[in-house]
Amino acid sequence: MTHVDEAMLAPVRERYGEPAVLRWEGVVTDPELALITYSPGRRHDVTLFVTNGDRLALIRKPHYEAGLWRPPSGGIHPAEPFEEGVKREALEELGVPI
Repeated sequence: MTHVDEAMLAPVRERYGEPAVLRWEGVVTDPELALITYSPGRRHDVTLFVTNGDRLALIRKPHYEAGLWRPPSGGIHPAEPFEEGVKREALEELGVPI
């Protein structure tokens, strides 16, 4: 069970407002699904959709099959402030500060 809950998200929502709902209408292939379900205990607390308005930042891990990409994501550590965890994950996953 994740420790990122409504109590942690309430101040984030108060500061930034309700998140935009993104609807996915694409296809998730079996290899892509296997990447996100290989460990039932593994959970991502944040998925980062970083864009400059025209392009979306995606990452490719060395162990992925050719052509598989995903948005950066990761876990917020227990007792880590949510926004600090998001900044840390962006730096770890993308190599850039946000």
